[in-house]
Amino acid sequence: MANDGDSTRVHNSFRQLSATASSLNQASDRLGTHVSELESALKDLNLGVEAWVRVEKEIDDHGNFTSRSVGYAKLSKGWCIALRSVDGNDNGPEYSETEVWPFSEGPRWFRIKAVDQLPALLDELNAKAQELSKHLNAKLAETTQLVMGVKSATKAGSK
Repeated sequence: MANDGDSTRVHNSFRQLSATASSLNQASDRLGTHVSELESALKDLNLGVEAWVRVEKEIDDHGNFTSRSVGYAKLSKGWCIALRSVDGNDNGPEYSETEVWPFSEGPRWFRIKAVDQLPALLDELNAKAQELSKHLNAKLAETTQLVMGVKSATKAGSK
């Protein structure tokens, strides 16, 4: 059974923990607000482009790994900044497990680490969007020629 000294210690520790939790939650909420603003700005661009950048990768001597990334992707709730964790083994990639969360729903420690990679994510999104735009414009030119050929054949066939 606990003595009075233990009871006082538990009381004081819990009061301190309560104050710390309040501070932690306020800071986490502010971080979430900032990331939500960035996410909203990305949604306004209507990119439709997925991109990921690595936050960290851990690997052991047997090839078991955990890779964590932050990205911009379309999840069940739509396009958002997201967190992804992949656990697997380099020798058997078919057995890997992937877990993905909207940023605001990911583990707090993961969100804190991921913030450092948000500038790299913007760079990666830009690179992917430029590449996609280049390919899309090339396909547009091919499609234009195809349509012109069909129109020409249709006009010739109707004479």
